[in-house]
Amino acid sequence: MAACEECYRRKTRCDGAQPRCGSCARRGVRCVTTNHRLIRQRRLQDLERRLQSLEKTGPPASHGDHGLEQSPLPRTESAAKQDAELPQQSPIAPTTAWSAAELETRPSPGRYLGTSIGVGFVDMVEQAVLGSAEPTPPEPTPMLDHVSRGYRKPMPSSPVLPSCSQLRIPSKEVALRLVAAYFAHWHVTFPLLFRPSFQRLVDQIYARSESYREDASRAFVFDAVLALGSAACNRFEWSPKDTEAHFTRAMSRLETVLEYRDLRSMQAYLLCCQYGIHASMRDTGEEMWELLGKAGRLCIELHLHQATPPLARGDVHLTGEIPVMVRQEMRVRCFWCYYSLERIVSVTLGRPLVPSDDDIATRLPLTEDDEQLQRPEEGRQRPLLSPFAQHIQIRRILSKAHRFLNTSASTRSLPLAEKQAIRRGLLGELQAWRDQIPQLGLDRVEWWSSLSSFTSKSWYEAIYHNTVLFLYRPSPTFPYGGLEMPLDDEDGLRAMWESSRAAIAKYKHVLQARRLNYSWICLYTIFMAGLANLYSIARLAQRCSSDATSFLPPFVEAVNDIRDCSNIMIAICERWDDVRSSCQVYSRLSNSAVAELFKVHMQDARREAGNSKARADANSEQREASFQERGEAVLPQQMALFDATDIGGDMSGQADKCDDFQVLFQDMQATIYNQGNNDANEVTMGFGREWFGDVG
Repeated sequence: MAACEECYRRKTRCDGAQPRCGSCARRGVRCVTTNHRLIRQRRLQDLERRLQSLEKTGPPASHGDHGLEQSPLPRTESAAKQDAELPQQSPIAPTTAWSAAELETRPSPGRYLGTSIGVGFVDMVEQAVLGSAEPTPPEPTPMLDHVSRGYRKPMPSSPVLPSCSQLRIPSKEVALRLVAAYFAHWHVTFPLLFRPSFQRLVDQIYARSESYREDASRAFVFDAVLALGSAACNRFEWSPKDTEAHFTRAMSRLETVLEYRDLRSMQAYLLCCQYGIHASMRDTGEEMWELLGKAGRLCIELHLHQATPPLARGDVHLTGEIPVMVRQEMRVRCFWCYYSLERIVSVTLGRPLVPSDDDIATRLPLTEDDEQLQRPEEGRQRPLLSPFAQHIQIRRILSKAHRFLNTSASTRSLPLAEKQAIRRGLLGELQAWRDQIPQLGLDRVEWWSSLSSFTSKSWYEAIYHNTVLFLYRPSPTFPYGGLEMPLDDEDGLRAMWESSRAAIAKYKHVLQARRLNYSWICLYTIFMAGLANLYSIARLAQRCSSDATSFLPPFVEAVNDIRDCSNIMIAICERWDDVRSSCQVYSRLSNSAVAELFKVHMQDARREAGNSKARADANSEQREASFQERGEAVLPQQMALFDATDIGGDMSGQADKCDDFQVLFQDMQATIYNQGNNDANEVTMGFGREWFGDVG
């Protein structure tokens, strides 16, 4: 018996009564029943028809080689027509002639879906990696498969790029500016490439054009650096067309570079992931997890995580020959760059960490920069810290916290006091990390670096508060356990509120300083801080309504924090139109959270007004008795000293009309899960089941 749409959406049992089921009758809503099996059969028939059409069409023609001309060529009429037709593809059009049964498989509700705005990035990598290969049946978890096939939809807001054969490298003047931006911004916390060797590579490319066409690894790293440098330079521009053009050229060489199976392939994986995580305005979280999985296997194959003697394949770099004295250090840097990216994506998606910290035996990177490594001087004092080293330290702390809170089953059965002691130990490590921030010397930066978030103290402070927030958010180890006050001094709800508002304030400062990275991972981080802020406000208000002695956030401060977070998200969504749903989700939840807080403040105001009136009545009776004893007359105005009124009566009525915070969240989550909404991405589904316990 099929459930009606309303029961299906709310995940409740439907009795199937006609013409209206019992649940819909009680709630007074319309009862509609849809035959989902018939819909799936029709979808399968449609897929079979499309497969037959594609089999008749045949495989697409392969791209030719790319020239080195520096002036763009005019678009041909056929190419323009082909590009114009691309967005009109069906949302479920398959890309290879696989069986309809294999293509019909849909992800389970718990699986991260990604959003359609990641299709452009997926297509670039798929075209490079799988473009020249014969169609083969998909693997159980095919790389970049589910978005490009099952969830494709038109992207009218995305720029239309020329084909690969029409994309030309820029002039040397422009290239040098983009290279400088790359090393001033990304290289600060991602020193994957040896700068002197890359500078020589750029000179060779513009001195001898054949080197670009003949060497795929050099062409790839050159274009990848231009793409990342362009993303750093053009953060304040609305169109990423130039950035994606550079990245498209790099992707055309990726397949060849990955076939090397040496350090060059590892560096290529990491450059792709760096772009997809931090520089792309498209939701690529699931795709980056797939790529980092392949990079992790290659990392272990090359023994980068071990302190063993290096393999010969670990000394071949994308930039060509590098000095012998820095080869070991560059291998160490390569591993920790992978470690940093892998931890970001795995923690964001809630996946297990690979490799485990217990399996890592390689040393930490040195704190010297590239020039100091190339020209070591006797007696020169080594810097105590570097942004890269500081970055690794916070990722290692986050790694331990993630394993403790989310992925380790053994910690969940520990006594509460022992789990709280472990959390306090992690907080101590975080505080020690925060105390080291002044030693980075962030005030002494060049002009280019002054525009980088990685040289901003506020950015490091935001990371600190986000990690503290991560420790106090509900998790499998510390699930939601009610609203009662804690027996000890550790108030998790208050700590969550204070950490979330501090993180929002730091990100606001980074935005005002024009240093914010506009990317999906940035939006996710800010969105989660905002959600945790709303959650703590609503829960603290609910707790205070039953226990007047508990902490209650000040109303004005709470509203200001919500407004600041909303403004930051709007600034990102203005450049990323497809994720405006996250702003809408935050807006609706914030209204309900504020309503919860407002009602409790109204109760306090009424209680205080009642106490004032009682005190006034007592004082009035005393004065009346005193006057009567002295035989004096009592004036009417003297009897109405404290006429308490119902403060904010109209606002109270308005607040009662707002949705309950928990019910509103559960309805929105169930709607996204059960209706196959394409916006069910890691941003809009930031809450976990542990936030409210069992929901249904």
